[in-house]
Amino acid sequence: MAEHPGVEMPSAQEIPSTIPNSSKTVLVVEDNQAMNIAICDILEMHGFQVLSANDGLEGLAVMTQQRPDLVICDIMMPRL
Repeated sequence: MAEHPGVEMPSAQEIPSTIPNSSKTVLVVEDNQAMNIAICDILEMHGFQVLSANDGLEGLAVMTQQRPDLVICDIMMPRL
């Protein structure tokens, strides 16, 4: 997982979860690779199944094939 100087991230055990995450799939659509990886790492740490796309068209393709439960999408990115 990416490190952020001066920011302490709580562990997965320290953050209570009220959602049974193991069956939930989240698609992360983010063109900034570092941000994409960080978001995916956090979601995986909490038990979500994670899909990733690097731009809008790739995100649309993944959505039509995989049908995620939730999409987290950057609003300003190429090819959208």
